[in-house]
Amino acid sequence: MRRLTLLFACAAGLYCGADASAQGLVWNLPDDGTWVRYEGTYQQVIRRPQSTEGDLTLEWQRNLELKSVGREDATHDLDHDGKEVTEPCRWLEFKVVTGKIVEGIPDAGPGATVIYKVLVPESAIDGKLVDDEGIFKAYIPVVKGYRKLGDEAAQALTSEVLQIYPNLSLLRHYRDLETTGADQTAQVPKVGDVTGSLIKGRTQMETGTQRSTNEAEFLRSPQMSFGLVNWKATTVVEQKNLTDPRSKFEESVALTEVLKAVDSGTAAESELVTE
Repeated sequence: MRRLTLLFACAAGLYCGADASAQGLVWNLPDDGTWVRYEGTYQQVIRRPQSTEGDLTLEWQRNLELKSVGREDATHDLDHDGKEVTEPCRWLEFKVVTGKIVEGIPDAGPGATVIYKVLVPESAIDGKLVDDEGIFKAYIPVVKGYRKLGDEAAQALTSEVLQIYPNLSLLRHYRDLETTGADQTAQVPKVGDVTGSLIKGRTQMETGTQRSTNEAEFLRSPQMSFGLVNWKATTVVEQKNLTDPRSKFEESVALTEVLKAVDSGTAAESELVTE
């Protein structure tokens, strides 16, 4: 599991902090106490053109759980305009476990379980890409929150935005979304058939030595708690020397996450104890 932890740390370092990463996991707010669990795979392919053994491919089981674990009115000035507002907020909890399957359960090992618990204004979750003034919603604002990595103690967040990429998911918040056609229906265990739109998104960032391209295809449904039914998200990292032209970019790492909803319920309880 040490290799898993080191590889995650490497992947997490790609462009972290380059922008205010948005979350693409929550499109609507269900009743408080609702939870949804997703299961699937997380794969990393390391390109090794000089190796006689070829590329290195590693794959793990990934489980992701979303919960609404409380409501409260909170006062904040997230707009930083000097005007405090008090409004209803929701405690949302995200837990991702990545590891090999041992007796039917993902064996995460040190550092491969991540939990975020954040207090989010309910008004911020409306499924729209732009606000009332036409400004792109590049992130979900956070009044306060906590993060727990592996066996470490929970730490208070210093950022006022929810950073899910890449620690929680490869999904991002995409400025432009493409609906791929007619509505599709998927069967979710213990939930039933849900119908929604299959949507594609893409974003790319580049420096003089590195280019990262993120693409996702996901099924979004108003019948599904929190909005997402399933998705496939990829991040491809390319590298070159600083003095080389852009045509010299070569793929170095490819990450792929494929998850689908497998269960949902009520009476969710927080796993992250902060007091």
